[in-house]
This record gives sequence, structure tokens and C-alpha cells, in this order.
Amino acid sequence: MKAIPEKVFILEQGNYTEITYREFCKRKNENQSYNERYFIPIQYSLPAKHGLVEVSQEIYVVYTKAERKIKYIEVELKTERTLLNDDGTIKEVIPSREDSLDRLIEDCARQFVDQSVDVEGEALNSILHQELHKALLSLSEDEYDLIYSLYFEKQTEREYAKKLGIYHNAVHARKNKILKKLKNFLK
Repeated sequence: MKAIPEKVFILEQGNYTEITYREFCKRKNENQSYNERYFIPIQYSLPAKHGLVEVSQEIYVVYTKAERKIKYIEVELKTERTLLNDDGTIKEVIPSREDSLDRLIEDCARQFVDQSVDVEGEALNSILHQELHKALLSLSEDEYDLIYSLYFEKQTEREYAKKLGIYHNAVHARKNKILKKLKNFLK
């Protein structure tokens, strides 16, 4: 059950004016412009008293989205729902998306374990990357530029040759020579 607001804070000429909820209802009935204004519920003072405060449309939209999200998280994710056909028979049961620790233990579920990660393979890949980096640094500037352009910038041999103004056969031969050099370095 929602509490009836005791006070309403209305924006008038840039400042908030405090009125009772009864006065607010009276003004709302007399002045239709109140139906076009936006109010959100608030709690103020101790013990908690309920009220309404006038806000801009932007704030109202953000507030209602946040309220909807909270309801979704607190209620809809935690409850099982049943979808019915037109004739009233059960079409589908949508289970709760909240898992209990007991169910996870029963199913021998492991949380936060990634089965796809091979630690040994990752370590070897890291070492290979470091070695490749050292090998690339051992190349001359022209050799490094060719390998970087072809393999990291995804240029074709023809595009690279055109950029340098040489035949693509020459680029191909230089690439093969450099790759052989890198292979020997990595052995």
C-alpha cells in the first residue's frame, strides 16, 4: 500500500513552494495545467514522511526508467511466470532467473570458472609474442615497415609496391627474405 503524501513541493517562479496534499488536489482540479506537470514521490524527515516534488520532464523520465529497472530486478527476475494459451492451458513456464546456492551445489555448478582458458597455452602464447616482438625489433627500418604494412595494416603486396613505386614481385621477394630471417631468429 502506498502512503498518501503529506506535502507537495511545487515549482513556482524558480523556487519550491510547500503545500499540503489536499491543497495540491484542489489546485489540480481547478487548474488543468497541473495535469501537464511532473511529480515524483519523495521521503523527507524522520520518521519518514511522504511527499511529492515537481521536476522537469527529463528528470521524470529518468526516474520512471530507474523505478522500472528496480522493479524488474527486485520482482520480475525473482519470480517464476506462467504463459497461458488463449484457451487457458499452460503454454510455457518461465523459471526464475535467480539461482539459489543450494541449487548450484546440487547441480555441481562452478561459478566464475572459465573452462575455455588454457593457462599453459596462454603462457606459451605470451612468450611467443615477446619473442616475435624482439624479432621484429631486430629488423631494419625498411624491413619492419614492409612487415608492418602487410601484416598489421593489412595492405596487399601490390598496394605496398605502388606506395614505394616498385614492382610487386620485388615486394614479394623481400617479404619472403624477411620472413625467413624472422623464422631463423625464432628458432
